[in-house]
Amino acid sequence: YVLLDEFVGLYAAVEEANRGLELRVAQRTSALARRNAEMRLVLDTVSQGLVTIDREGRVSGERSAAFDRWFGAPAAEELFAEHVARMDRKLEFSLRQGWEQLVENVMPLELNIQQMPQRMAVGNTSYSLAFTPILDDQEVNGALVTISDVTAEVAAERAEATEREFVRTFERAVQ
Repeated sequence: YVLLDEFVGLYAAVEEANRGLELRVAQRTSALARRNAEMRLVLDTVSQGLVTIDREGRVSGERSAAFDRWFGAPAAEELFAEHVARMDRKLEFSLRQGWEQLVENVMPLELNIQQMPQRMAVGNTSYSLAFTPILDDQEVNGALVTISDVTAEVAAERAEATEREFVRTFERAVQ
């Protein structure tokens, strides 16, 4: 009977430990769900297109709502270059080549990042691109891509250039 009493005691201890473990798992799951909801709120309200891409250049499942509004939701396993440059084969090629050089560590990291396209246009909308590498033991394992709508800035730059040209032309005509 002593062995049976020990067994019953051990069983009760295991049951208690199991209940404690289940409670901790439930608490952590709840905390994780809250953090995911908070992150989704950020991604749904930020005015920039935020997206991560993996080492092969594929778009991740998590991205900002602005990215999807501007470029549509990418297909599973779709490459970033293909997705954002659908109608611009030159831009797609430039993005692919730049990304390959970045992950293959052809040149210093900073120089590779500077070689990536920094602007692109889709229709009448201009965007700036910024690539922040995700490193794993000094190797590029992916990147956070930040895309901003700079259409107003580009229009202002064009207007300023036109005005400067007008002033130069006027100054030449007056001389």
